[in-house]
Amino acid sequence: MRRLLSLLFSLSLACAYVLPASWRAFRIESDDAPPAITRAIDARQLVVGHWDQAKDEISTDWVNFNDGMGQSRSRFVIQWERNEDDDTLTVYVRHEAQDRDAAVGGDWSGVYHEASEELALLDLITEEIEAQAAPP
Repeated sequence: MRRLLSLLFSLSLACAYVLPASWRAFRIESDDAPPAITRAIDARQLVVGHWDQAKDEISTDWVNFNDGMGQSRSRFVIQWERNEDDDTLTVYVRHEAQDRDAAVGGDWSGVYHEASEELALLDLITEEIEAQAAPP
């Protein structure tokens, strides 16, 4: 029974990480994505931690939270890619979070994500893309 519970727990952590990120497709140029993404990140009062232009990926710094009993941290990883078949640019938003016991410290838990956080940032990115595409 213990082995079964351990296996189920491991699978739940693995599934949480491999679940697809939230995404939307836009009819914009690849160069239009980073400015909209960074403005959306700024609107959430987050900081760009890493920008890999070769991989078309921006990630935010980890934001740490402490409620006295436990600690958690979260960040976003945003990627975009051109789909030549339908001439769209797909933007993927992945929220990553981890927890640990504040009293014990130690290692962070496995990564999990919250779809509501992904969708909230994706909504802001959409607003920014639409705003920059609108005529002045």
